[in-house]
Amino acid sequence: TTNILFTSPNKKVKKVLKMFIGRVRKGTGWKPLIEELKRTINIEKRIRQLTVDDIEFIALLLKEKGLI
Repeated sequence: TTNILFTSPNKKVKKVLKMFIGRVRKGTGWKPLIEELKRTINIEKRIRQLTVDDIEFIALLLKEKGLI
């Protein structure tokens, strides 16, 4: 999963993905995973002023890697 971090050109996105991956333990079901991602994004949105584009980009990356 860590290679997702390096495919992102965007520093903010990279940070959020790092946090997200750090929070998700192996063997979590998909539902909690999605909730966790939403939570991470909401927290980070406030802290780093994530744009909708950033969030869509994160979603695309995760889809690409087969994580959602």
